[in-house]
Amino acid sequence: MKKYWFHIALLILIATPILILGVLDYYNLEGYNHRYNRDVNGFQPWNNTFFDQNFTFDLTWKGRMFYSIFIWFMVMESVFGWQSLMDKKPQNRKLMAAVLIIAVIPTIYVLAVNFFGLDLAVLQAGLKLNIPAVTANGDPSDFLHLQWPLSLEYMVFFSCFIAAIAVAYKGKGVKVFGISLVFLGAMSVAYMLDTVFPFGVFRPLQELALPTAATTAALFDVLGYGVTMIYPMRSTNSLLPALTVTAGGKTAGVEIAWACAGVYSLGTVRFDYPCIF
Repeated sequence: MKKYWFHIALLILIATPILILGVLDYYNLEGYNHRYNRDVNGFQPWNNTFFDQNFTFDLTWKGRMFYSIFIWFMVMESVFGWQSLMDKKPQNRKLMAAVLIIAVIPTIYVLAVNFFGLDLAVLQAGLKLNIPAVTANGDPSDFLHLQWPLSLEYMVFFSCFIAAIAVAYKGKGVKVFGISLVFLGAMSVAYMLDTVFPFGVFRPLQELALPTAATTAALFDVLGYGVTMIYPMRSTNSLLPALTVTAGGKTAGVEIAWACAGVYSLGTVRFDYPCIF
């Protein structure tokens, strides 16, 4: 066990903030209990309905389910690459300490956000980035009060985890943990892009929504549904494809942003829109 303590400690430190979040999320003990009030142009205390009424580890967009998948990937990669990792284990005590310090940063971040007031600073930073803070009728927007905190959290976790592994095991470690790191990094980038550029504003990815919408319209038509596709449909600063589907006297209509079109995943949808995929 003495031979393997460093890697086991590193895995524990990587898993710890995720486990803490799971407990806080399940018992509704999370921070971010502030809402932006445009009438006073500031934040005021608020029972965050987005965090407190949802268990975000159940959600794929935008939620924390991917942390669980990431940990599972990492454990499997450790099993298969164990000997390679042992051969590359750092021998310098200062280097080991540096790696463990980097790995513990996400835990410190989670504790600071939920118990020491960092949550308000995070929300204020999101407001400065012009992330939507309120809806058209003045209610708190989930972009600032849910999606921005989650997106930043993913970026902090990914940055620290990949840095710790790269410093500890150099390129060999990044290769061994390639699947888990790419997976977490891709979700971090996807979350952040859609948060900072909401409603399909990020055009390079939004262009992929049009062929997806057209293919879906054709499929509905083959299945005998009445379907109408309109493009472009302006939504805020973006041009979105829109579908209207009719069957049995009932009609459903959607506007499709890139995150809702399966660009980042074949199986997840964006909950801001009533997606039909």
